[in-house]
Amino acid sequence: MVWCRCGRVCIVKTSWTDAHPGRRFYSCPIERSRCGWIDWVDPPMCERAVQIIPGLLRARNRHENAIQELTRQVRKMKMYLILSWLGFISIVVMYILA
Repeated sequence: MVWCRCGRVCIVKTSWTDAHPGRRFYSCPIERSRCGWIDWVDPPMCERAVQIIPGLLRARNRHENAIQELTRQVRKMKMYLILSWLGFISIVVMYILA
């Protein structure tokens, strides 16, 4: 068990910076605490992983954003389809009743 400078038990967080992608570290359990970084949990990553992981994370984020945009477009198209069918049905009903 690792103790923080403020006397609390540390929690383990993961760094996603370009310098230390995926590396875990001990931190104060209080959000925005002034205790700061305590110590690393994992040994340093190999240079190849440090080079590759940030690019993979950026690519994943781009894909997630593209999925969200496509999801919004699908919802929009579904709404257009529903509205067009409602318009069509209302025209047919008006034609039949006339």
